[in-house]
Amino acid sequence: MEAEEIIVTAGAMEAISLALRATTSPGDLVLVESPAYQGILQTLAALNLRVVEFPQDPVDGIHMARLEAILAEEPVRVALVVPNFSNPSGRLLDDATKRQLLSACERHGTIILEDDVYGELAWDDSRPSPLRRWDSGSNVITCSSFSKFLAPGLRVGWIVGGRWTEELSRAKYFSTIGNTALPQLAISDYLGRHDLERGLRRLRRGLAETSLRMRDAISRYWPKETLTSQPRGGLSLWIQLPAGGDAQQLFNTSLDNGIGIAPGPLFSSTGSYGDHLRLTCGLPWDERLAQGMISLGKLVHENVTNNRTSI
Repeated sequence: MEAEEIIVTAGAMEAISLALRATTSPGDLVLVESPAYQGILQTLAALNLRVVEFPQDPVDGIHMARLEAILAEEPVRVALVVPNFSNPSGRLLDDATKRQLLSACERHGTIILEDDVYGELAWDDSRPSPLRRWDSGSNVITCSSFSKFLAPGLRVGWIVGGRWTEELSRAKYFSTIGNTALPQLAISDYLGRHDLERGLRRLRRGLAETSLRMRDAISRYWPKETLTSQPRGGLSLWIQLPAGGDAQQLFNTSLDNGIGIAPGPLFSSTGSYGDHLRLTCGLPWDERLAQGMISLGKLVHENVTNNRTSI
């Protein structure tokens, strides 16, 4: 990777938007994992791109057979993938699956747009490799950001463009011409005076503790049939409610009680996952969060019971 390949952006979402604009035209088909971060789905819709979802596999991370079938049947222009601790599922692809994904996309002429924004958030400090590590054909565009692990408010991200660098630079120019220098200087100053890895270790420990305590609260206070993801990094817990659970109803009642959740249909272009919800573990565990999990558990019990009764 050369310095000339790196384009600074206003966060990872601008990076993804620029990459899509540089590589696609309205009506092109983009492959996204399912469930997918709602911001990505909104960006695809705004750019008038067609979406085909491929399911995640709880063991291998990706249903490779399904992915291969889609690539063989459809003219997929871009595969947009979050290989490391995907939001909302927290799924991590192992190295073998990453290489299989690269190989499949190369064979079918599909560009890979890699969102590696959560890659630094492995709770055991073993930073997983990005897809770009095995990209010998310059088929991967990698996007990332400081927002998830250092400075959310500064909105400093980047693209590693490879052979698409010229097109990406042009798209950036016509979008915002350039970036505000002050946020970049602030991050540069911080990195020059602080041990980033030490701060990351502290952040990762906090995320792991909050996730563990949230899962413990779910096992104690929520219905026993509730299924919870077991991530090894990232910021999210992906939860499936018991039979009868309605995440949209739960979102409304939770909001009325001052509790924020993200209902599952937000994470699908087809409105799937009506019985799922996402919780974030980005806040330090404290008494307020503990009480919130207990209160949310009561609302889940009511939601499931009321919907089962009405059937």
